[in-house]
Amino acid sequence: MGLIFVDGFDHYTTFPNKGWTAYGTVISVGQGRFGTNAFGIADDEWYLWRSLGANRTTLYIGGAIKVTTNTSPLGIGLFSLWDGATPQCGLIVTSAGIVHAIRGYGYVGYYEILGSSSGIVLPQNEYHYVEAKFVIDNSAGEITVRVDGVQVINATSKDTQVSANAYVNVFYSNWYGGHAYAYFMDDFYIADDAFKGDCRVETLMPESEGAYEQFLNPDSTPNYSVVDEVTPNTADYVYANLAGSTDSYGFPALDEIAGNIKGVAVNTYVQKDSSGTKTIGGFARVGGDEEVSAGQTVPSSWGFVQQFIDNPADSDGNWNVVDVNAAEFGQQVIS
Repeated sequence: MGLIFVDGFDHYTTFPNKGWTAYGTVISVGQGRFGTNAFGIADDEWYLWRSLGANRTTLYIGGAIKVTTNTSPLGIGLFSLWDGATPQCGLIVTSAGIVHAIRGYGYVGYYEILGSSSGIVLPQNEYHYVEAKFVIDNSAGEITVRVDGVQVINATSKDTQVSANAYVNVFYSNWYGGHAYAYFMDDFYIADDAFKGDCRVETLMPESEGAYEQFLNPDSTPNYSVVDEVTPNTADYVYANLAGSTDSYGFPALDEIAGNIKGVAVNTYVQKDSSGTKTIGGFARVGGDEEVSAGQTVPSSWGFVQQFIDNPADSDGNWNVVDVNAAEFGQQVIS
């Protein structure tokens, strides 16, 4: 499958949102790596979690992390993978900046260290890109950790399974530690196929009309102008019911002018107002070539639907900076 989820935390300002559930955790404006946003945790009882959408045996998780305060010798729980209510394994950083791969729950007496970095790899008040590969198994489990592209932990043939099941389905960041600490996370990804490396998640908002304007607009203004808010505003919107109806919009160019694009995700803030199941797909147009993602169920109340989409102008579906900058993106009613 590849990428499962990405977030730069730049197109909404509160939780819960985009599948996240939080306690205390906030969107920290301007605290991201590039002067954008990040999520911020400033208390040992704050946390952020999301469903992984399925039972997963192997996962790759990455994010830019800056620890600003850490007095916890037990460690901050940066990444934690659970099977329902049971913690399986995770990643913690101590007050000394040492990273541990652990089995179990990140609180004293409830975890086993499976591997550790050989020195300080996460000094405070600096952003570093942390990635981890997790394989869930009673004996062939694995936690491999990279910081800024350098492998710092390689724990293989380990028991990473606590529950009766060799899989996980929930991701957490943070858990109770009993000490003062704070950190930010930005440019986050979850994948099931490979490390993605140090990634920047750029968020682009519509700025012009595209080739398709088939959704209706109660305000009789250009369609893009009612879906261009950084924080979704449902006081104005576009709507459609007929299968095949498409809206597409022009977007500004990427800030990055070079680099390897790992994926493009269309994020649609959407709800249905009728009975029955409705599905929507992400849409991309490059020149005269078009692509629609697989349909995803529309929620009954407002929420984000994130859909990864192939480049219609490339035979392998891969994106590059030129094609992203030339593309229109939008949505299409599937059913």
